[in-house]
Order: sequence, then structure tokens, then C-alpha cells
Amino acid sequence: MDQIGFDLPPGFAFANRGFQLGFGHRSQFDRWIRDTNARHNQQVASRFLNLLAGPFWTGLLLAIITVVVYWPAVGFDFVNYDDPQFVYENPHVLGGLTWENVRWALGTGIDGNWIPLTWLSLMLDVECFGPTAAGCT
Repeated sequence: MDQIGFDLPPGFAFANRGFQLGFGHRSQFDRWIRDTNARHNQQVASRFLNLLAGPFWTGLLLAIITVVVYWPAVGFDFVNYDDPQFVYENPHVLGGLTWENVRWALGTGIDGNWIPLTWLSLMLDVECFGPTAAGCT
């Protein structure tokens, strides 16, 4: 790097009155231009690849894959494993988020499980989307 703060091509020098270009051969200047362009192109490509590999794009790609894979489940109905007692036959969950239901969620346990965040989440789903299996239909 020269005193002016950027790289100068080989053979480029300051004279008393302006610039003086003193290349011995034209090929030396052409080689310098080619190498400078190659470095610049490599830096641009590297920045572009870093942008693609960044956390935003990775997260967006994962979100798109998740939506594509699970989209068919929107049309599914409740299952008979534990949904009756947890969701569509539970008056507290179907009642939505009320202070009484929040107290119930914090103090109850079904089958030995204390799951207040699950209860609150189910109540919020009913409150926002209604008592359907898909939540948004």
C-alpha cells in the first residue's frame, strides 16, 4: 500500500507535477488489472455466499421446509389418544383464557402430569382460533 491509502499498480509513481505512468511492458499492467479484478470478484462471491449462509436465510429455509412438510396436517381431525380429556371434552380448555381457568391450569394434574403451559397453550388456541383440530379453520 502506498502513502495515499490504496494499492497502486506496479510502475505507477508520483511525479512533481501530477501522475506518471511508467510501465516497462504493457503485460505487467494487464496482469495487475486481471489480478485486481479476480480478487474483487472473489471477494464479491465470498460475501454473497456468506449472505446465503447467514442465520436469516438458514432460518427462512427451515421455515419453508417445515411448512411444506406439515401443511397436509391442517386438514386432520383430533385423535382419540388423549385429545378428548385434554381438548374437546375439557370444559376448562374450551372455556378459553379466563382467570378461573388459569388457576385451574396451575393447580391441576391429569394422570400424574402437571402441565400448566400445555393447558394455557390449548386455552389460547381455543381463544384465538376456536375449538377445531387445525386451529385456523
